[in-house]
Amino acid sequence: MSFPATRHSLIQRLAVTGAEEDWRQFLEDYWQPVCRFAANWGRLRFEDAEDVGSATFQVVLAGNLLQRWLQQPTAKLRTLLCAVVRKVLANRERVDIGRQRLLRENRELLQELMAVSFDGDEPASSEPQDAFYAAWAEELITGTLRTLHAELLESGRADQFRVLFGRVCEGLTTAEVADCLGLPATTVENHFKRTKQRLADQLEQATRRHVARYCPVEDVEAEFQNEWQRLSEYLARQGGLDGMLRQTFDRDEGISLRPRGSAIMQSVLKTLTDDHGR
Repeated sequence: MSFPATRHSLIQRLAVTGAEEDWRQFLEDYWQPVCRFAANWGRLRFEDAEDVGSATFQVVLAGNLLQRWLQQPTAKLRTLLCAVVRKVLANRERVDIGRQRLLRENRELLQELMAVSFDGDEPASSEPQDAFYAAWAEELITGTLRTLHAELLESGRADQFRVLFGRVCEGLTTAEVADCLGLPATTVENHFKRTKQRLADQLEQATRRHVARYCPVEDVEAEFQNEWQRLSEYLARQGGLDGMLRQTFDRDEGISLRPRGSAIMQSVLKTLTDDHGR
């Protein structure tokens, strides 16, 4: 699976000015996918994967990889991040990779990480790139589900989410959900159709917003169609949106989803913005 070309809008701003709000957006887009990929590929606990994520973004900053990528974009952005993560994982047993020690005490390793990452790290190998894409797609879907859940709770429509969960994740029939919630069967069916469509619409919107951040305005529509088609194909392999939702609930224990702004992510954001300003 190849990735669509990542454009320069947000990345250009990061490379040139490195404003905090741009680093924050970049981390919101890629912190969770990087950590998910590190956890899955390296068979790590999520806490250890966050250490790998921290090292990954510090390498991106210290090696000026975004600036260098803009000058010679031989690899896609997600491929580049995938390569850095894999190299950090490969060196975990050889070097004690503390979040600060990586930069302070292992300059030689840092140079090796930067060189291999910028070269694309085995571009012909699709397996890790597919795995990184899966981590990115899973986080996009999880984030969209989180947004929908919050929206329905805040608007007093929690039963609509309960219907979706009962039908998709618990495998209940319309009649069984209606009995559990004390609602007419027709109401349950309408809730299910409406909520599932709302989720699909929000997922499409989230995909479009992501694409728009990484390409110029004139390319957004073409890039979006490319990305949306790829996401649709990925979902089909996971059993459709229903299958992906079941995986998301099983993995994240329902809707008690891990917060995006973890303490480690906030620490990395501070490091990125402080170091860029020096």
